[in-house]
Amino acid sequence: MAYKEIQLSITDRVARITIARPPLNVLTISTMKEMADAINRIGTMSDVCAIVFAAVPGARAF
Repeated sequence: MAYKEIQLSITDRVARITIARPPLNVLTISTMKEMADAINRIGTMSDVCAIVFAAVPGARAF
């Protein structure tokens, strides 16, 4: 799935989900669906041991 409102990256066994809806990163239904999809996808990866949630640089809120 191509994400429009989040970014997903995996480095050194750590998945990072970045909310990319500046300026306030408001959680919409579509944002939550993308996050759920990413978390389910990460759940199938036995080599990932942590998930970090972050906001894009410059956003005023998480």
